[in-house]
Amino acid sequence: MIPAWLPGGGCLVVLNIFYYTENGLDFYGNVILVKESYLESNPDVVRGFIKAYIQGMQDTLRDPATGLEAVMAAGDDLMEEEAEKLRLQIALDGLLVSEEVEQNGLGAIDPARLERTIAQTVKGFALPETPTLEEVFNDSFLPPMAERMLPPATERQPLE
Repeated sequence: MIPAWLPGGGCLVVLNIFYYTENGLDFYGNVILVKESYLESNPDVVRGFIKAYIQGMQDTLRDPATGLEAVMAAGDDLMEEEAEKLRLQIALDGLLVSEEVEQNGLGAIDPARLERTIAQTVKGFALPETPTLEEVFNDSFLPPMAERMLPPATERQPLE
C-alpha cells in the first residue's frame, strides 16, 4: 500500500496496488487495441500512432517531470497533479522498465509469456475458445527494434 497526501483538501489517499506477477498471473499490462476495420483502412495512421506512443514513453523515461506536465496540460479538471505524479511514479518503478523490455524494446512480446497470458485469460473468464497468438498480437506495425529500445539508464531522470 502506498499512502499519499493530496494538497488542497489535505486528504490521505492510500493505493493498494495489485501487481499481476505477485499474484500468480503473468499478464502483459499495457496494450494498444485497434479495430480491425480501422487498421485495414488506416495502416499508416496506426503505424504513426504506435511510433509516437513509443517515442513518448522513451521521452517520459528521460524526463518524467516534463511528461507529467504534458499529461496535465492535455487533461481536464478531474485530474489532480499529485495523484497523476503518484501514478506515474508507480509506472516508472514497476511497470515500464523490465528485463524483458530492456532486452526486446517497447512493444515487443515474449511469445511464451503471451501464450501463458492467453491461457490464463481463457481460464479466468471461462472463454469457449482459445485465440491464437496471431489473433491477439501483430508486431508488423511496430517501428524497427532500434527505434523501440529504452533510453540508456544514464539518460533516465528520476521524477521529482
